[in-house]
Amino acid sequence: MQIQKRIFLVFSFSAIVIAIAFQLLQLSKLDIEKAELPLINRMPKFEFTNLQDQPFTNIDLPHNQPIVFMYLDPSCDECDQMVKKIIKHFDEFEKVNLIMVSEADKSLILSFSEKYALETYDNINVLIDHQELMYKEFNLIEYPSFVVYDANLNHLQTVDQYVTLSIVVKYVRKALKKTR
Repeated sequence: MQIQKRIFLVFSFSAIVIAIAFQLLQLSKLDIEKAELPLINRMPKFEFTNLQDQPFTNIDLPHNQPIVFMYLDPSCDECDQMVKKIIKHFDEFEKVNLIMVSEADKSLILSFSEKYALETYDNINVLIDHQELMYKEFNLIEYPSFVVYDANLNHLQTVDQYVTLSIVVKYVRKALKKTR
């Protein structure tokens, strides 16, 4: 009986030690994974397609000018209203490069672009995201969403909840101040 108790205690103690070791291993693994995650301070590399079916990448961005990405869906009422407001208050956006990106069908995006004559603005690019990069690389889910970068392509702010024009303009102004 005494031997059985000792064997039981040894096995119990061993199980506890193994469980603790496993927990410590899991915690250190999480720390390593967190350490390997990149900080999103710089703009991720991307390749979208413009409305002429040409690739548009980071290389195509103008230099020394803040960049504002707008993630939208042409069928989204909030997106429609936001673009109307941007056009109405375009003076707030004339010194930044505004990149409007959608995963929608090209015909819908083209129609949306024509509706607001977006191609007439030199600093607006309307692009198609065939690879879901706005979701995968920019971490955007909601429509409309904005990501603001300064002229050095450093991330300033992501605006993806409770989006108002005044909030977006606040960060556009901040990006412009950093450019001067």
